Amino acid sequence: TLAHQGDAVRGVYFVRNGLLRMQKQLVDGRVQIVGLLAKDDMIGTVFVEKHAFSIEAVAPTEVISFDAAQFRPLVGSTPDLEQILLRGFQDEVDASLNWLLLVSCNTVRARLAGFLLILMSRYRDIPNLMDERGETLSLRIPISRIDLSNLLGVRPESLSRAFHALADDGLIEIIKHDHVRIVDVEGLSMEVGDPELFRSEPDDHEGGKVKRSR
Repeated sequence: TLAHQGDAVRGVYFVRNGLLRMQKQLVDGRVQIVGLLAKDDMIGTVFVEKHAFSIEAVAPTEVISFDAAQFRPLVGSTPDLEQILLRGFQDEVDASLNWLLLVSCNTVRARLAGFLLILMSRYRDIPNLMDERGETLSLRIPISRIDLSNLLGVRPESLSRAFHALADDGLIEIIKHDHVRIVDVEGLSMEVGDPELFRSEPDDHEGGKVKRSR
């Protein structure tokens, strides 16, 4: 655990590699995962005093740490650093909007399709996440099924049915419970209702099959 919800912000962290989850305890005692943090993401904004979420690693993770009290004065006196932080905040806003759009999808299979697309774009630098061979791409799910159902706001059994539904329709192949092969990127995009919704890179696949530039 890197930070607990409500803790004073004593450190500013930049994720060097790995994966962490952001989660918030609700007033009724439930804990809701609200997003994931990966390479180059920033934790512990210098403009607030307390952490709004708990931050926990879900895979081996390395972060660069700065003392918040020493880091804050540098922001106003170092224009280049200020620009880096502003870009980081913009990326954080964009990621938050993507997660919001994801959980607003009407069907469980649409939410799952959107999540797989997000993994392929925003989190592709996570070690051992993706394996490209020829025109196929295998993708490891870096969080547990329970965490994923929590993140997507669905029941675990509904999530399992969604995996099999996407497989039955030829969009993915299930290798293991945490490992799938992406068969039809365009089909996954259409599941969420907008082919460009979660794509952060130019379209470089052909004919609906996975094809990535080298």
